Amino acid sequence: EKDLYIYGSKDGASFLKQNYSYVGENFFDLIESGHKLFNKTWFLRSVLKDKIKIKCRTLDSVIDEIDNNISYDFLKIDVQGAEHLVLRGAENFLENSCIGIQLEAFNIPLFKELKLLPELIDILKNYNFKLAKEFPRHGSFNSQSECIFLKRNIESKKMKVIKKIYDLP
Repeated sequence: EKDLYIYGSKDGASFLKQNYSYVGENFFDLIESGHKLFNKTWFLRSVLKDKIKIKCRTLDSVIDEIDNNISYDFLKIDVQGAEHLVLRGAENFLENSCIGIQLEAFNIPLFKELKLLPELIDILKNYNFKLAKEFPRHGSFNSQSECIFLKRNIESKKMKVIKKIYDLP
């Protein structure tokens, strides 16, 4: 079980706590980058409304229960800063099956215990992935960006499709 923090509106939630102190200490610098209205209303939208317990499982355990004749090759993650927790629970998948990942990586610590993009790059490097593309930053304070990681030294039809979809060389 993990705590899921519900923030501001009904669609704002994360397994990580908001980093109010970081934003407060850096607010006048942060407000200059990104969507001005989102930036100005960040504290209002980030008020903790509720905390609920969620039963969680690792991705590896879910995949183990599914039909072994199915091949999974690509992982898409957008979990409001908890990407490293998903990756930690997908070690077997990352090592043995996955050839591509799209995830949302943060460039500033809007959440406590958040792993920033350089840390995610290091984690994925251990599984032989490289950052292939970082899309433009978005969100409050331009805090995050979608990133594509590809497994090194894989040349296959599936990899060619992934590269074509994301316009990669």
